[in-house]
Amino acid sequence: MVKKICIFVFLCFITLNFSDALASQAQEDAAKGKDITIVDTRDMRYHRTPIRKLLRGATNIITCPLEVPASMFSVAADEDNDFTGFVLGSFQGLWTALLRGLEGVFDFGTFIIPPYSKSIMTPEFAWDSLQQSYKAYDDENSVRH
Repeated sequence: MVKKICIFVFLCFITLNFSDALASQAQEDAAKGKDITIVDTRDMRYHRTPIRKLLRGATNIITCPLEVPASMFSVAADEDNDFTGFVLGSFQGLWTALLRGLEGVFDFGTFIIPPYSKSIMTPEFAWDSLQQSYKAYDDENSVRH
């Protein structure tokens, strides 16, 4: 019986929190002069939902090791030395991967609490960090050669 009550309270909490988010979005739309009685499926705001925060957290937990090579590329591009990038970038990458993983755990654990669209770290995902670092490294190497 206690288990059923806990599940009921949890579901009520989720429903109330989600309805509050939808109500605030409707108020924003009404303030902008949009007709809030018409649902436009092209204007769905997926990035402002608890599901987005939950998925961002899970993704950052899984992909946090990508921060190690991202930091290697970043340090190698800044220092103009691949060996320095490998050594210093490894340590910096391990630290950044730890922070990215902790952010993922935080987002995953607090997905129901707003704000939903704000990430603690920039860029939002580890693969974006890897892509940006590799592009900077590639640009630096193409200038050197």
